[in-house]
Amino acid sequence: PVLVPTFLRDCVHVLHKNENARLMGETLTKIPSLIESSRSDDVHTMATALLSAILHLDDKYALPGFSKSCYNAAVKITVASPSRCVRVLLDETFGPERSVGDRIASLHIVEGAARSLSSFIDNTIRVEKEKKTQKQSTTSPLVGKSRRWGSGRREKAPSQPNRFAPLAGIFFFSLSSQFAKPFRTPRGVTSNVSMLTPGFEGFLIRYIETLGLLIRCARLSSSTPKMCSTMIKIALSLRYHKNVD
Repeated sequence: PVLVPTFLRDCVHVLHKNENARLMGETLTKIPSLIESSRSDDVHTMATALLSAILHLDDKYALPGFSKSCYNAAVKITVASPSRCVRVLLDETFGPERSVGDRIASLHIVEGAARSLSSFIDNTIRVEKEKKTQKQSTTSPLVGKSRRWGSGRREKAPSQPNRFAPLAGIFFFSLSSQFAKPFRTPRGVTSNVSMLTPGFEGFLIRYIETLGLLIRCARLSSSTPKMCSTMIKIALSLRYHKNVD
């Protein structure tokens, strides 16, 4: 049996060494629960190092569920320490020598953290719940020509605080400020490559979708009006993009 780390610092060490397939797999699986059980000070201290280690991890053992485990761990640490982790994700999204796939993967983590913090329910899940509710209502007994709506017990939907609202501006404007700017390059190297460059259409689409999701997750936060205004400006600037559709 392998000795699975019990501290986040040890997890970072295991991810950096990446010398044992079983240890690697079990460590990735355990990271989310370790984040929950660790002291908040320890989580904040190790957040950037842990997230960077996860993002740069190589699946050299072809572990089953590797991508999902990395995603879950990355989202969990971002939710636990959002202000620190969003800077790491920003560097990964717009930093030098990153593939389009890596940039999109970073945006995917941003979306996952926003969903988790805001208790966002996907439209598909919401539609399924509405269908189930509608189906239950159609089986309610009738009294004369009226339906007995009061029959049966009604469950009150639990209210959950939107923890993303005070962080929405940090997430959104960190991303929106990079619109159409050249991707960052190593010091001393110049580049005109940006998300508007041919070949980056997939990234541009995901970038716009991510901004839209952040607005939805923000709901009625104090930052929402300015976020919507910024989104409109970005949309208008894309009117004449060759792949506007």
